[in-house]
Amino acid sequence: MDSGTVKRRNSVQEMSEFFEKIKGKIIAEKEYIFKDVAIQFTKDAAVISFQMFVRALDFDFEWNVPEIFQKTESADWLVIHSHYSFVRPMDIGFKPGQFPVI
Repeated sequence: MDSGTVKRRNSVQEMSEFFEKIKGKIIAEKEYIFKDVAIQFTKDAAVISFQMFVRALDFDFEWNVPEIFQKTESADWLVIHSHYSFVRPMDIGFKPGQFPVI
C-alpha cells in the first residue's frame, strides 16, 4: 500500500493500474541511498529490511522498508510483501495538497 492511496492493492492487475496512474509523475533522478541493510533467509523465504533515502529533483524522502521474498518451485525469488513507511513522519512537514490521494 502506498502512502498516497486509500486502499490496499492485492493483485498484479491492481498494482499495474496504480503504476500506470503515476507513470511519469515521480522523478527521482538525483540519488538513492540504502542504509542499515539486513537480510535474513531460510531455504525458501527471505526478509530484507533497509532504510532508503531518495534525493530527487523536487523532494527528499526517507523510508523504512521491509520486504518479504518467497522462493518458487522454479527457484525464482518473488517479492510477496513490501511496506514503505516514512522515517520519522512527524518531522517531514507535509503541505496540504502536496501529494494527492491516488
